[in-house]
Formats: sequence, structure tokens, C-alpha cells
Amino acid sequence: MTINVDTQLKFSTKFRNSSGALADPSTVTMSLLSPSGVLTSLAAPVVSHDGLGLYSTAFTFGESGTWFARWEATGDIQLTSEDIPVYVSETRFV
Repeated sequence: MTINVDTQLKFSTKFRNSSGALADPSTVTMSLLSPSGVLTSLAAPVVSHDGLGLYSTAFTFGESGTWFARWEATGDIQLTSEDIPVYVSETRFV
């Protein structure tokens, strides 16, 4: 995915238990790694609980380059998602 610098992007995810039913982990975090190596971790209340097993958050990318994002969950559901690459390009209008 490619976006311009200073663009806000919404992420959403679903968590399921071992039976495949939607379920809530104890904690949910969205981690973002910037092109310069700065790690940002977002948790509640910035990460919204949208319903059973449903979570979302938004983040504004203020640096150009390749970012990586991933969801992490702990508790009864322990999960680390695959890395989500986000390509942020500079724009002449910022």
C-alpha cells in the first residue's frame, strides 16, 4: 500500500479463538516501525474495541519511506500478525 506523508490510515483486525469464534484477547496492541527505526506502540484507548473480537486504530504517517505495522494480542488469544508494509511517499503539497 502506498500513501502520501501526513496521511492517516485506518487499520482493523479480527481475533478468533481456537474454535474459530470471535473472541477478545486480554490486550491488543498495534506496533508501527518507522523507516528511521522508531517503534510506536498503540493500545487502548487509541486502539478501539469495535465489538467482540473486532479492533481498529488510525495512525498518521509523518515520515516518508517504508513502515511496518503489526497487530499483537496477549492473554487467552496470543497472536502476532504478519508485518503489514506501508509505503509512504513525499508530496510537494506538504
